[in-house]
Amino acid sequence: MILEVSAGETNAMKRAETAEWVAGVLRSRIAAGEILPGSKLPEEELADLLGVSRNTLREGFASLRSEGIVTRVPNRGVFVKQPTEADVREMYRARRIIEPGALLWGTGATGRLSTWVEQGREGIERRDAAEMASANQGFHRAIVARAGSDRLDAEMERILVEMRLIFHGMASDPTFHQPYIGYNAEIVAHLERGDNALAADALIRYLVKAEAQLLESMSGDGRTA
Repeated sequence: MILEVSAGETNAMKRAETAEWVAGVLRSRIAAGEILPGSKLPEEELADLLGVSRNTLREGFASLRSEGIVTRVPNRGVFVKQPTEADVREMYRARRIIEPGALLWGTGATGRLSTWVEQGREGIERRDAAEMASANQGFHRAIVARAGSDRLDAEMERILVEMRLIFHGMASDPTFHQPYIGYNAEIVAHLERGDNALAADALIRYLVKAEAQLLESMSGDGRTA
């Protein structure tokens, strides 16, 4: 039996696809640091810029809300989220499962990881904190890509967008990002020797340290909710 789809269902599917595109555009702008934490996302202006209806835009917002990237404040509108300590703990809980698992059982080559390490070292030489942060994100994205799973890649992309929001306040501090470039190189060295278990162990220690450092910094900022 051929599935019959009504005109209304077809329109709903097209709208859903458009809403997904809207969410993707906003997600990428936030990840790139072009839209900052705490920024308001004005409905009318964004709907005009993106060429979509306000209903479609709201559906895109709903998708981003479910990912923890934006929040709706009653009577005020939609804002890019400012992650709290609780958000950081949840993200690192997920990362300690996803990323070491990708190192243990992933089969991808290490070349892409090495490229990100080199980019991070170039950032160190230039004392460019933004370049270091970008290289670190690229490195962790490439770790998960080793698993060859579209679902894990999508989940990691959402996590990295939230991480970008957290790191925004530290974007100008090269001393925060610099040590992790060395940790990345250590992980690659273990993988190149074929010792995935040691690479995973090194990454777990890395993530524990990074979480503690972030929480300490955020506690000083008062973002404890």
